[in-house]
Amino acid sequence: MTGDLPLFASAPRGFADLLVRELESLGARDVKEQGAGVRCTADLATAYRACLESRIANRIFVELARFEAETADSLYRHAREIPWPDHINELGTLACEFTGRHPAINHSHYGALRLKDAICDVLREEKGTRPDIQAERPDSLVHAHAQGTRVMVLLDLSGESLHRRGYRTRGGEAPIKENVAAGILMRSGWPTLAQESREFLDPLCGSGTFVIEAAMIALDRAPGLGREYFGFLGWMQHDAKIWNHVRDGAEARAAAALERETLAVSSAGRVRIRGSDRDSRAIAHATDNARRALVDSFVEFEQKPLIDVEAPQGTGLLCTNPPYGVRLDDQETARQTFRELGTVLRER
Repeated sequence: MTGDLPLFASAPRGFADLLVRELESLGARDVKEQGAGVRCTADLATAYRACLESRIANRIFVELARFEAETADSLYRHAREIPWPDHINELGTLACEFTGRHPAINHSHYGALRLKDAICDVLREEKGTRPDIQAERPDSLVHAHAQGTRVMVLLDLSGESLHRRGYRTRGGEAPIKENVAAGILMRSGWPTLAQESREFLDPLCGSGTFVIEAAMIALDRAPGLGREYFGFLGWMQHDAKIWNHVRDGAEARAAAALERETLAVSSAGRVRIRGSDRDSRAIAHATDNARRALVDSFVEFEQKPLIDVEAPQGTGLLCTNPPYGVRLDDQETARQTFRELGTVLRER
């Protein structure tokens, strides 16, 4: 596989249209919203940028094949026709997944097993050995998705969900995923507000996800810079030179933005990003997360009950994920929190 890559990027529900614009800004072509994601074409550098810089995508896949498969045996036969030595290292590790609804494959585990058999049999025949199976962080993750008898086989370039930025080790009771938080901020116009040096406030910040994602957007910090693992690192077509160039470019932009904000510390031009929570443990977790995300110098966390939160001096965005009473005994607490939030917003 050379030249342009056929990519599919999955998105959280309701954010595919934002992902279209994001991928276009990263250099992808023929970008079209499709179902729960986005289909596009891209060169290898753009595929790397999507994995490193997309704030919204769940995963980035490269499409390897599409075919009709009426049975599990047909799935196996067609999967064998894919040139697996071009993609999978026979000395590495492998995991396979099967999703969707197929009339003859009723169990996802069985579909994944037949896909794995096809890959391993081809590699054993052509290379004399086969990869080991590893469920967590394999060198290669291959995914088959069925819509009826129509099957699409994909290689996961992200390896694991891109919402895992690498900075959050512990969340609150009902943490919001990092890419969902970023999508909400982008939907709310925060990138423009940040450029205008407006304020950001989350008065129920929990483990700090909204605050940290807001800071990363304001500082032009690629969300994947804190990740150590991507699926493409074990791909046979991985180009370390291109990847290093893409990563170095993102690091340089983040460093330049950090310098600009540092110089603006004493001026009115610095964006102010704040979070507060009544729980001291949540504030401790948020502070640790911000430190790991390398934005701790540019965010403020304060232990404070919601009812005591003061109005910001400037204009900007208030964005929060209030507790919503997941457990029955939490529902009255959630109702009280929403009453207080209404009071604070109305009066201040």
